[in-house]
Amino acid sequence: MVNVHDYAHSLARALKESPENATYQAARKHIEAKPQAKEMVLDFHKKQIELQSLSIQGKEPTEQQKESLQRLYTVINGDPDVREFLAAEQRLGVLMNDIYKILGEAIDMEVGGQ
Repeated sequence: MVNVHDYAHSLARALKESPENATYQAARKHIEAKPQAKEMVLDFHKKQIELQSLSIQGKEPTEQQKESLQRLYTVINGDPDVREFLAAEQRLGVLMNDIYKILGEAIDMEVGGQ
């Protein structure tokens, strides 16, 4: 009999050893060593979540909110460590989303069984 937990632990080890995770962890260490860069990332994430929340609610962000995020994005692009961290974070996120999709499809977990 297949033990799903054993496969989950194997997947966890593979993720931990993946190039995407290694790149993310290295980039994260650089960011954590630079308080100003870490603050920029946290602020960027906060603003992203605020805008996503508005979108989920069916609301349009204000021009001020859009401009604030754009200004922050411009500043972030000027810092190679922050830029690399966000790119690594995105690549790891894509990998995780792919895994969730594969697992969801395996058990027909779509809403409404579509």
